[in-house]
Amino acid sequence: MNKLIQLADMSSSCRAEEEPARLISLFSLSVSPALILLPKHTAAKNIALATTDWQRIILLHTQKDLSFLKNMTHLFPTVSGISCLKPSRRKSGWMDGRPYDYRKIKITFGTDYGCCFVDLGRTRVMAQVSCELVAPKESRPNEGIMFFNIELSPMASPAFEQGRQSELSVKLNRQLERCLRNSKCIDTESLCVVSGEKVWQIRVDVHMLNHDGNLMDAASIAAITALCHFRRPDVAIQGDEVTVFSPEERDPIPLSIYHMPISVSFSFFQQGTYLLVDPCEREERVMDGLLMIAMNKHREICSIQSSGGIMLLKDQVMRCSKIASVKVSEITELIGKALENDKKARKAGGRCGFAESIPQERITALKMEESPVEMMDVTERANDIVQKAEAPPQT
Repeated sequence: MNKLIQLADMSSSCRAEEEPARLISLFSLSVSPALILLPKHTAAKNIALATTDWQRIILLHTQKDLSFLKNMTHLFPTVSGISCLKPSRRKSGWMDGRPYDYRKIKITFGTDYGCCFVDLGRTRVMAQVSCELVAPKESRPNEGIMFFNIELSPMASPAFEQGRQSELSVKLNRQLERCLRNSKCIDTESLCVVSGEKVWQIRVDVHMLNHDGNLMDAASIAAITALCHFRRPDVAIQGDEVTVFSPEERDPIPLSIYHMPISVSFSFFQQGTYLLVDPCEREERVMDGLLMIAMNKHREICSIQSSGGIMLLKDQVMRCSKIASVKVSEITELIGKALENDKKARKAGGRCGFAESIPQERITALKMEESPVEMMDVTERANDIVQKAEAPPQT
């Protein structure tokens, strides 16, 4: 750390004409250059180019050396993202053309009830809801149990490790519990079968299939949609005996859901000067702070959390809450339409779930209705083969 501070002080005090040469010398030593934005501790706007081992770092003034960095993109592809990380003065959004709005949201369902896939841009999340009869908690004998679990698979990102609960997974789990369980969006008393003996435990497993930023918003949309789509088995009680019916015997029962809380994330850049909804993975790396607001369509705030150490003003929080109310209404309407379309498809007996999500002839790309077969001189060739063949041994 001391070497890093000494090198930063040395590079920031060098002359302007010496910075490119010093940068090239550091590039020759670095292994994997990456772009990060440092918090502003001085009046100058700085961009840092650092290696993964955090041993060498150099500070460059943004306005002066931006063109130099762009010219280095053929040597270091990581540098090419610098133009996308600087907000544009145009009203259309970032310099990559992305507007100040959510990325495209796509909601699909699996074959079974309670399986939901959510695509938020290139971020892809799957939520699966299951249930089982368990003994209730002693403090709440008349209420069911809600359990949430988030899995960060290495398939989603190389940064995730298999079988190890990282700090990010713990953080996402707590935020999802605050958003859904603590907001009392589900009637847990309706999950009671026998008071003090048996209740339904609803388990929500959220799997990250691809990570391109804003995992919390995608997880909250997938979890609440899967809960709305889920159907639990019907039960009958005769004395002390509890009978659980299969879907063939009795129609499954949907959960009693009061409202649908949805998380909306806001990222702040340059100490709150710029605001962005739904940050992607590269934008999350360089943001100064993050504000997450969980809200339902009735404009009731279910949870709110700020991270990153940035100080937000009251006007900034109020502005974010107003934007969140609009986005939550749009996403809630999108979820309702997706559920209605799936209900109609299942009722009509059409293709639904995983079968519907696969484009036709996607897997069997080489399938053909008819195959050409050469039929010329078939009889003659067959006779030649029979005559030339050896007689089978007699036994």
